[in-house]
Amino acid sequence: MRGFLDEVKVTPGGEHILACIQCGTCTGSCPMAGAMEYPPRKIIAMIRAGMRDEVLSSNSMWFCLSCYTCTARCPRGVKPTELAHALESLAAQQGFQIGGTSTPSLYRSFVGSIKSNGRVHELGMMIKYYLSIIPELMKHPVATIKVVPLGIKLFSHKRLPLKSTKIKGKEDLSKIIRKFKEVRGKHVKAAQPDTSGYVNRATKNKAELKAEADYEWAKGEGNKILKRPGIEEGNPGIFG
Repeated sequence: MRGFLDEVKVTPGGEHILACIQCGTCTGSCPMAGAMEYPPRKIIAMIRAGMRDEVLSSNSMWFCLSCYTCTARCPRGVKPTELAHALESLAAQQGFQIGGTSTPSLYRSFVGSIKSNGRVHELGMMIKYYLSIIPELMKHPVATIKVVPLGIKLFSHKRLPLKSTKIKGKEDLSKIIRKFKEVRGKHVKAAQPDTSGYVNRATKNKAELKAEADYEWAKGEGNKILKRPGIEEGNPGIFG
């Protein structure tokens, strides 16, 4: 049985997580770090601390734009962009509910359209997507209404066909998807987490989980400071 860190390490995209030196280059380079619950550097620290629930229920990886700036600048070759996609995969496989973003719903609508037609049926995909996020749309009615003119314009330019078109060789694509599921199933089985002594914190609300994560991070940073030369040894301070 594997712990969370080992599970991430064997997931494609998470192979280099132990190379991280917590320099913060990824967070400083990320244009979406301010919108994430936990920025890239902190997410890596939390993974290494085994904080499964907090990481996989967060919105951090779903805000990744795949701009690869963090990957290009990382001095240790950690590849944070690929790590973000690995965490998305784990969160989806394990059924975590993600708040604060509708990206998972968009992904599901996109993949569903590909499975049905072998290609994207834009109108069908967007209808399915918007129906899946109605509660979120109700919170932002003005932004929702602003999308309507764009939809009409796309429809008038024949970019949103009413009828879906299936590709030739759709069955071949289905075989590829089945093979992928088979391979992923073997991987998931091999990467099953070690749940012995595991405390499921999923019943706690997001504020409680974030407070715990902030405390653990601050505790770690505080202990680093206390170990610097000139700091009295044996004095734990507020982080003891």
